[in-house]
Amino acid sequence: MSRYRSFLVVLLLLAACSRGYDPSEIIPIPENISSGSFSDAVSSIELVPLSSDMEHQLGQNVELKLWEDSFVVADKQTSRIFRFSDNGEFINRYGKKGRGPQEYSSIDNIQVRGDTMIVFADGQKILRFHMKDGSWISTDEMESLGVQSYYVDDGLLTYIGYMGDGDPRLSLISDDGKASGFLNSKKSVMAYSPRNPVFSESGDDVFFVDSYSNVINKYSFGKVEPCFTFDFGKYAIDGSFYEFENRMDGARFLLSSEFEIIDRFCADGSDYMLEAMIQAPRKAPAFNYGFSRKGRWTWFTCGEASVDPFAGMFMDYADGVAYFLLDPSLMGNIPAPVVEKIKNKKVLDT
Repeated sequence: MSRYRSFLVVLLLLAACSRGYDPSEIIPIPENISSGSFSDAVSSIELVPLSSDMEHQLGQNVELKLWEDSFVVADKQTSRIFRFSDNGEFINRYGKKGRGPQEYSSIDNIQVRGDTMIVFADGQKILRFHMKDGSWISTDEMESLGVQSYYVDDGLLTYIGYMGDGDPRLSLISDDGKASGFLNSKKSVMAYSPRNPVFSESGDDVFFVDSYSNVINKYSFGKVEPCFTFDFGKYAIDGSFYEFENRMDGARFLLSSEFEIIDRFCADGSDYMLEAMIQAPRKAPAFNYGFSRKGRWTWFTCGEASVDPFAGMFMDYADGVAYFLLDPSLMGNIPAPVVEKIKNKKVLDT
């Protein structure tokens, strides 16, 4: 039976020392981060219980966006999108599961653009709803969509990933339907469908996570360039992974080893936050987190997924606050030093 989450957790992170930003720098992720690093990185925590009746409970695969003073949560497991107030009360929903013009069977990703909720769904549908009341605006279909997509001023970015030898992993589709490709690859690996959002926007720049890569790329005005390169140390994917003639053999090789990949990246002005996932055979994934203030990275860990409540639950980052969505069944596992940072501990009693 799937778990349901009913708490939205807001973490206020401490400011890091500032220094100049160097896009050519290779950023090492420490191999051994102390278990106390989480409480050291956090200045305060606020718990916000979401409406928890059966109609508004959430599954295990969710995406969260901030809009004004509210939280939008897309539940990919049950294909439902809800908006909650900043105190956790249900406000409205966007569309519903189905095959009609206002409906979707599966959610690829969502985007909040101005006062419009955009839902990329079913591999080819683009639905638009009014943010404020959830009313439907329009639905389009586009067969050339990748696994996730994102509107920019000059068209629609769509992330394809490793789908074919020599094909671009990212494409820009202009308003007239013409496509421009970026990051062509001849590497023969299994296609990777990201669990978390690929795109993050800040000003005129859109950052995106690129499957197995240790590089965060940036799209801006028709150009794609590397922006952040992370060094995973002993957890770096071995180069032989890309040399197998059979993609299944490569996948088996990767899953039989320990490796680290970028799971989520969020940009907010000159501040950034990264979630990196460490996979190992027969072990639950572990997660490292880094946040950057003007080029200075600070690292902490939240432990193992399904054991430590914060592990793998990072959702968004804005104005020095990191947003996590917690599984309430794991709330009893919060370490004592972290509990001491919670401003409204009474929520734990409910």
